[in-house]
Amino acid sequence: MSIHVQFDQVATRDEASFDDDSEQLEAFRTGDFGTAMEGEVAKVFKRATKGALTNATRYFPLVGRVCRDKSSHYVKRPSRSWGGVPKATGETFDRVYRRSGVDLALAQAAQKSVAQNSVVIAVDRIGPERVRLASFIAAEVDVDRADDMLEDDLRRAKHVILRVPVRKDSHSVYYGRRVYTATEAWTEAPRTREKVGIFTGSTSDFANPLGYIPVVGVRRVEAAKGWWLPPLPLDLASVQIGLILALSDIEHICRLKVPGREIMIGGAVTGIANRVEAGPEGILLVQGDAGQLEYQSHMLDPRIDRYLQAVETTLKVWANLSYVSHDGLWASSGITGDAKEVEREDLLVDRMSTEVLWQDAEQALAEVVADTLGMARPQLHTDYHYVRARQNDLQSMQSFVLAAATGLESATEKVAIEEGVTLERAAELVRDRLEAWGELLEAWRAAPAVDAPPGLDSIGTQVLSGGQSVADPPSGAAE
Repeated sequence: MSIHVQFDQVATRDEASFDDDSEQLEAFRTGDFGTAMEGEVAKVFKRATKGALTNATRYFPLVGRVCRDKSSHYVKRPSRSWGGVPKATGETFDRVYRRSGVDLALAQAAQKSVAQNSVVIAVDRIGPERVRLASFIAAEVDVDRADDMLEDDLRRAKHVILRVPVRKDSHSVYYGRRVYTATEAWTEAPRTREKVGIFTGSTSDFANPLGYIPVVGVRRVEAAKGWWLPPLPLDLASVQIGLILALSDIEHICRLKVPGREIMIGGAVTGIANRVEAGPEGILLVQGDAGQLEYQSHMLDPRIDRYLQAVETTLKVWANLSYVSHDGLWASSGITGDAKEVEREDLLVDRMSTEVLWQDAEQALAEVVADTLGMARPQLHTDYHYVRARQNDLQSMQSFVLAAATGLESATEKVAIEEGVTLERAAELVRDRLEAWGELLEAWRAAPAVDAPPGLDSIGTQVLSGGQSVADPPSGAAE
């Protein structure tokens, strides 16, 4: 009879393997395939094939593509509204974010979070109205939550340790530890254990004036209770490795089998074959009778179609289960932009589900940035803008005019979304463009003979002839 123990258990994790997997995924994401694929060929292939593929491996950036597809929040600059603070303070936050390259740093962090299922972002002050956001993968992070093992906010952890570079020579980079607690923060060099205060720059004073750890953690999936770092997406790693090995093997098979094989049979074939150039891998020699000399050529038919079908099936099943865009993996069946959007519906659902995750992370980051620079904490509202498949322009504008007339949309919001600017800046752009358009119409009206400009239909002709006031645009178009 088996005994089941529900409580009083001990959970362990192979930290060395976990860190190796984390670093391998990061190497795939950044395109460091030589490091990522080290030893992988030998795990699958033996003898001659292993030797051939080791020197002829073909690399394909699946992990990088997936990370970009599933972290599109910062492809276009988001719009941020700073509530709870004066307008001047909000403008200061905008300047800080622009000068500090926050959007680029968050784009990189979002991509890392896809490859790792988590990312940790540290905030440092590097000058007046400037901060640095550095993101760290799972292998570079250690978290101790001894005071509350269910606490998810790293700002309230007991300590957080980050692996950071501290020195470089001509060929090597040396890493040390950055240690944060609620009261102290320092960088520690390897071997010598020499400490330097992060906030003070002192070797004796390591005080942390913030009273909490200035890092923000983002997790795309839930971790097991007691651990802050969630499991790694090993499905992504396995598919990436399998794709590289399979396509490299297919190319190797084609190189050897498609040209066919040449065979010489006879008693003196060795001397003759040495004077004949043939390939691949030379002529196959078969010892025969002393006076015999026969040449044969055989064309082979390797069934690589089945091999490719297995690879494609694996990719499709994994992509469908992982909410990954099909566009870069195989041909799309959609013709119009709307059809392509329907095909990407699962990806869009997955993207929307992570919006809340990153909006919460941005609020936490804004609080850390405010405390680091000595500013008031804002209530941040973030709107993300995404690249959409090209639509039918006429139908899109007709739909927009109808939505604007019913108060569902406005020109200001449309400009803010498409151009990635604040609502205030979008309102200025709309006003300036309407004024410029009005001046152009008045100039056309004042001309001796007024004809509708190319591309304008009867509505445009009516506007030119004075049927509608330029100063009174259609209802909802300028709001």
